[in-house]
Amino acid sequence: MEKTVLYGNGVNLLGGGMSWDGVLQHISNKKLLPPIQSNTLKYEYIILPQKENKDFYLATEDGVRLVTEDGKSIIISENTELSIKSSLARKLKAQKPSYFYDKLVELDADNYITTNYELFLPKKFSVEIKQFQNPLVYRCRTLRTDKSHKTFWNIHGDTENPKDIILGLSDYCEYVAQINEYLKQSKPEILGSWINLFFNSNVHIIGLAMGYEEVDLWNVLTTRKRKRRKSAKECQNNIYYYAIQDESFDSGKKELLKALDVNVVDIEFDWSDNAYSKAYEKIFELIKNA
Repeated sequence: MEKTVLYGNGVNLLGGGMSWDGVLQHISNKKLLPPIQSNTLKYEYIILPQKENKDFYLATEDGVRLVTEDGKSIIISENTELSIKSSLARKLKAQKPSYFYDKLVELDADNYITTNYELFLPKKFSVEIKQFQNPLVYRCRTLRTDKSHKTFWNIHGDTENPKDIILGLSDYCEYVAQINEYLKQSKPEILGSWINLFFNSNVHIIGLAMGYEEVDLWNVLTTRKRKRRKSAKECQNNIYYYAIQDESFDSGKKELLKALDVNVVDIEFDWSDNAYSKAYEKIFELIKNA
């Protein structure tokens, strides 16, 4: 069975990358954010009070407005949300990848899925970019050689395509609707999207807090559990979640993941200066030897 690695922003934090709060602070230009528990709703809180569009007139260097054949001024509407996402993309592209991306390469997985927007990992390979009409598939980049076939999925969009970046509650809800429609039309055993990998490959989840705002991932996991509950023959793959035992560890989330037939692997955290590096090294060895 194929090996899939799903990695989150914890991989970037090893190299001083931006946290979710850092992303939202960049968007809002404020150091302090409101005490809203959901990051997706924090985004909506920041964005929605702003005007949706800003209109600009095309003009010559002398300030003379350009007009159409029927004499109407040519107006370009800049979507405020798109401009903000574009600014974020530029900020993230300027960062340097953490050392752990080389470890991800060493894992030699068949598939890599990430909720991150950066393209650090695909750029460590020579990848062939494949575009598809289905929005759940077009985020795929593939690497094909005579000896291997790898896929790379930036499931929440990427820095090369700011308009497709998923940030707010509205983005996530629309995405879940697309996932549900896809699941109705697709059989899990047929590879066509990152979603199928949760049904037909062994998935290792690292560096991902699995916050409850990640409704797309929770939706896929609960769908998988429902299929397994109906038939013992369904979804014979294994899913592993590597839980570092730091102060953010959520015992309730651990029990929920277990209820969804996810194997939770506890990773010791020794609270030393390099505790996270040690924890990720442990995770690396476990996946490498799986």
